[in-house]
Order: sequence, then C-alpha cells, then structure tokens
Amino acid sequence: MEFLTAQCAARSAGPANTLMSLLLHTLIAKYCDLSGEQKWPADYGDTLDSSGGFREPYDFIVVGSGSSGAVVAGRLAEQTNWRILLLEAGGDPPIETEFVAWHMATQFSDWDWQYHTQPNGRACMAMQGESCHWPRGKMLGGTNGMNAMIYARGTRFDYDDWEQRGNPGWGYDDVLQHFRKAENLRSTRADYKPGDHGVDGPMTINNYVSDNEFRTTIRSGMLEMGYGSAPDFTEGSYIGQMDILGTQDGGRRITTARSHLPKNAPNLHIVRHAHVKHLNLNDKNRAESVTFVHRGGKEYTVRASKEIVLSAGAIGSPQILLLSGESECQKHARI
Repeated sequence: MEFLTAQCAARSAGPANTLMSLLLHTLIAKYCDLSGEQKWPADYGDTLDSSGGFREPYDFIVVGSGSSGAVVAGRLAEQTNWRILLLEAGGDPPIETEFVAWHMATQFSDWDWQYHTQPNGRACMAMQGESCHWPRGKMLGGTNGMNAMIYARGTRFDYDDWEQRGNPGWGYDDVLQHFRKAENLRSTRADYKPGDHGVDGPMTINNYVSDNEFRTTIRSGMLEMGYGSAPDFTEGSYIGQMDILGTQDGGRRITTARSHLPKNAPNLHIVRHAHVKHLNLNDKNRAESVTFVHRGGKEYTVRASKEIVLSAGAIGSPQILLLSGESECQKHARI
C-alpha cells in the first residue's frame, strides 16, 4: 500500500486498504487537475522550437495575457480569418491561484515579477527601506491571477470626464453596454435589479461566500454616520457600505485567461515564457514586429500585418516602449 505503513496495512483484511488507497489516489489526481495543462490553451512554444520560426506574418500580435491582453486576444480570435499571436512572459498559473483565500500566496514567487518601489520620501515610509513590494502577475491571466478579485466598474463621473476630454465613446452610458456584455452574474440575491449586470457574458462574477461579525458592525457604523448601504458598487452608489462582487464563483478565481481564452482556436497561437525585449518600428514610426526571447534562450522576431497590441501591464508596457528606443515610443512611455 503506497500511502500506508506496513503496520497500518496489516490491520486490514484487504478491502479497506484498497478503498483508502483509491480515495487518496483520487484526491491527488483531482488536486493536480485544479490547474493542469488541459485547463489551458496549448503552448505554441513547443511547435516554435521544433520548427525554428513562425509562418509570418500574423494579423495581430498581443503582448501580455493579463486582465486586458487575454480579453483582446480572445475577442480577436473570434474573427476566424485572422491569425493571432499572444506572447506571455510567464507560464500556466499555479494551483494556488484557483482559490479565493490564497490570493497572496503567489507573491514573491516565480509567478510574480517582484517589483519594488524606489524610496522617494513621500510613500511607503513605514516599510523597510521605504520601499513597497509591487506585485505583478507573470502567468496566463497576469495580475488577474494574484489580485483580490474585486469587481467594480467605477463611477459615472470618471467615464463622462474622459469623454469630455476628447474621447468619444468613453462616456458611462456608452461603456455600460460593454460591461454588461462581458458579465455573467451568478448571485441569487434578491436586491439586484434586472439590468444592473449582464448574465450571459464570459466573465463570472458573484458575491463572496464568507461572512463575519465585522461586516455587520461596519454596516451599522456607516448607517449611524449617515451613509447608506447598497447591494453593489453600481453607478450612483459609491459612497457607503456595499457587499462587493468578485471575479470568482464558488470559492474559485475566474481570471480573464480562463473566461476569454479559447482552448481550441486554431487561429490563436499562445507562446508562454516569451519575454518581449522591444518593438521594431518602420521608417514611419509604426510598430511592425516584436522581438522576444523564448524560454531564456533563442531570440525571435515576428511581424504583424495589422496591429501590435501592447498590454503588458502598468509597468511592463511603458518599459517595453522605453526599450524600443524611438522617440515616439518614449513619448508614450512617459505619458
């Protein structure tokens, strides 16, 4: 008996040992299956290594498979006559990312870029060396695989302000339809009004299942101070106490990589462990190719015929622009 000592196994006539071993084998298999390779799209990197290059060009190249990159790549792949390449610096998410309560377990790990801020005399002054750890995800799903999963659209004021500053289509009423299209509200609470959230989209959102006495205490204190209570962080209810939604369901995290990346789309190639070095611009300052290092070894350059979408995160995207060297890239990086 693999899992039992000889002394323990000797106390059974046989069937009990067999049943216990079967139970343990099943538990381990299910545990390993939580974030197994079969849960995610295939890694095109194996094909890349064996073939030695790409069948160029791709229509679109997306850099980064995080909160935005996975969505962009998945949506572009719905156009079946387009070829999409998605480059991700990390690999598959670890098992810990599946569990809501372990959202901090991947910090300081190989799935975290492990950035730290520089002391500036104004922030992080209580931290050792006046430097804060700035976790950034390095995996399919990006930081969406290690954050606290809070789902909040924001407030009408911000969106309407962006539109008034010269960005047509960014007003709150314009973007609301896109939020609803992406949402799959699973909550059965009666205080959600029809139309508050979408119910047929790919991104599952739900209330957190845990509860404790502090929630009731905080709600009572807010009411005592004259602030209201609302079921959700919907527009118009952003001052007061709310039981927020999360991008999770049944205690399991739902990242954009899980919700938006199709597992069997022949026109979407995903290369993991692809560390992008820089973009390559033509004489018109238009990005036409990407150079990256695969698995810490061979360097590749791949072209896009339509667009390159840079979605490497709040730190990674400007860093890549700076490394790309041209003044136009550096100008955008400073912004």
